[in-house]
Amino acid sequence: MHDHTVHTQTTTQESSALIDVAQMSDDAKSVLLGDSLVLPNDVSHDDLSPDAGCMADATNKPQASGSPDTSSTYTTEPFSGHESKHDNGFALVQEARFIDSKDTESTMSNASSTVFDQGDSFASSAASDYTDDEDTDSMCSLDSEYLDHHREHGRRYPAEPQGESRRSFWPDDEPQQRLLDLLHAAELRLLDGQLHEAPIRRDVQGVLDVGTGTGIWAMYDPQVIVRDFADDHPSAQVIGTDISPIQPEWVPPNLQFQMDDANLEWTFEERFELIHSRGMVGSITDWDKFAKNAFAALQPGGYFECHELSMSFRSDDKTHENCKSMIRWEGFWKEVGNKSRRSFTVADDGTMEKSMESAGFTAIETRFYKFPVGGWPKDPRLREVGMYTHVALNADLEGLLLRPAVDVLGWGLDEVYLFAAELRKELGSGKVHAYLLLKVVFSQKP
Repeated sequence: MHDHTVHTQTTTQESSALIDVAQMSDDAKSVLLGDSLVLPNDVSHDDLSPDAGCMADATNKPQASGSPDTSSTYTTEPFSGHESKHDNGFALVQEARFIDSKDTESTMSNASSTVFDQGDSFASSAASDYTDDEDTDSMCSLDSEYLDHHREHGRRYPAEPQGESRRSFWPDDEPQQRLLDLLHAAELRLLDGQLHEAPIRRDVQGVLDVGTGTGIWAMYDPQVIVRDFADDHPSAQVIGTDISPIQPEWVPPNLQFQMDDANLEWTFEERFELIHSRGMVGSITDWDKFAKNAFAALQPGGYFECHELSMSFRSDDKTHENCKSMIRWEGFWKEVGNKSRRSFTVADDGTMEKSMESAGFTAIETRFYKFPVGGWPKDPRLREVGMYTHVALNADLEGLLLRPAVDVLGWGLDEVYLFAAELRKELGSGKVHAYLLLKVVFSQKP
């Protein structure tokens, strides 16, 4: 057995002064107040300024093993190997058009996949700001089964050529994309702009982002100050993969997007120095296979890093325990996991660590972070994280719930919408000091 190093980290509180939206960082205002974000009908910008009586500390301490104890204060040293140039940054993706690079030499799996980068374009359903005089001979010719989205419950879902057993639980339309990008903003703010925890070298060459989603972790947007991986590591050749083609058109020259299914066999062999994945809970059908594929795709000495959010709410002062919908949320995902045979508890148990160890990884290290929900923390940075998270969940609770509830548990649509409304009300009450748990696990291939 390998020793697993476990840390629990956030920053101790240095200020209890209230801030409102106007006092937040420029990046925060660009999301929370900009035209690119449409708040849900029952959420106003005034809701993002918490009441002083509801402020609380968000503190924790390191834990040697097992589940984290998040009850005491702990200040951490900056993790070596990072150069935090920017405070934080992100971009919201509004439209998506995709580029065929003609370089499909090495794709993740044996499934039909296409590389997207800054080459020739093909028409998509997204709006274009360009004229029609582009080279039509270079238009991509993906099979329609990969490009035609599936519509269900009034939402748009990724195409499903892989069959029912690996169908996506979540939509890939604009509300869900907004949720993903806001959670990215929250995590980036929480981690002081760090995109990874593994101590990779500065001039890293090959990087794979599995389940890239909107591509925001890997991409570059020149309109905002964004510390993304491809732009921050110009020597790296970055590939982002996903089953849904929702990534942006314009990317750095060192970034490619591929459509691919991480649950299939990968064809990459010892190519990458870092493989990053995030938000794959409920999407990975076999975590042991996932880790083995990553192991085979890494060069010796390369790192595999996974970031996952817990699907249960917590509070140090037990304020969430009187919230029936928050308690029901945890039981809901456990029931969905049991019936669908997919794990929704990987941030709460040792699934990721065990899978990495079984695959042959060493130097496995685990870190926990509190992920506040709402503007209750006294610390301004954590309060900003909580505001991002609150708006993200408000943006598309229904999208998270619909397929699992209706298709797996047999709920009616009315029950789904009622549950979402009740949970949204509890999250917006201002009386609950709730947080999710972010678990980061990274390991090295010998």
